[in-house]
Amino acid sequence: GYCEARRWRGMLGTPFLIDLAREAEALVADGSLPWAALMVWGFSDAPVSWGLAEHQRTHDAPENDYTLLILPGGRSVVVYVLHERAAFNPPVDGGMFTF
Repeated sequence: GYCEARRWRGMLGTPFLIDLAREAEALVADGSLPWAALMVWGFSDAPVSWGLAEHQRTHDAPENDYTLLILPGGRSVVVYVLHERAAFNPPVDGGMFTF
C-alpha cells in the first residue's frame, strides 16, 4: 500500500490546523484517500492549553496530544491523551467520541 506523511515543527496556530483538517477531509470525501489522520503533539511548556486556558507550568505538566482520524461519510474520531490535571474535559464514550 501507499502511505504519505507530512511533518511540521514549531508552534502551529489553530487556523493552520483547521486548514489541514479541512484539506484532509476533502481528500477523503472525494475518494482520493480511504482515510486520513492528523496527529498533534503539544509542548510541555506551551503558553496555553485546552480552551485557551493557561498551561500547567510545573515540572510534571506534560504536553496534551490528540489524533483526528477522518473517515468516509463525514465521520471523524478524535483520540485525546490528556494529563490528569488537564482543564479540558471532552464528552467521552469509551475513551473516544465522534463529531
